[in-house]
Amino acid sequence: MNDCQKNFLSRLIQNGIKHSSIPEDENVVLIDFKGQTIGNITIAFMFESMPPGSGSMSSSVSIRAFSLCNVPEAKILPICYLCSELNRSYRFCKFFIDEENELNASIDIYLTPLTAADICLQLSNGLVSIIDKAFPTVLELLKAQELPQQ
Repeated sequence: MNDCQKNFLSRLIQNGIKHSSIPEDENVVLIDFKGQTIGNITIAFMFESMPPGSGSMSSSVSIRAFSLCNVPEAKILPICYLCSELNRSYRFCKFFIDEENELNASIDIYLTPLTAADICLQLSNGLVSIIDKAFPTVLELLKAQELPQQ
C-alpha cells in the first residue's frame, strides 16, 4: 500500500465514509455511491506506485465504475459511437465497452500523497455526476428499436 492510498483511506475513516477492499488486491478500494438516474454505483480506486525517478508524482489511481449496464451485441456499434461522443463531451472521463460487453467509465490521474485524498474524492464525485448525466441517453439508445433495413 503506497502513501497516497494510506492518506485516502485515512480520510475515508476520518469522514466516516464506508468502504471495502478486494481480498485478492490490497491496492483496490471500493466505495458505493448513490446516483440520481442510475441508482447505486460502485467506484473502484486502483492505486499504483510510480517507479523511482518519476518526479513529484508518487502514485497513480484509476477510478473506475465497472458494469454500468450490459450492452447487447446488436447495440455495440451505436453504444461505441455514443461512448465516443461522451468522451468528447467529458474529456477527463472515458466511457468504454469491455470484453464482456459491459459499459464502464473511468478517470485516471497521477497523485501526490499530500493531495491524494481530496483529488480522489473530488474525481469520484465528478465521475458519478457525469455517469448520472450520461446514463439516460445510454438507456434511451439501448431501448431504441432497430429500424428495418430496406
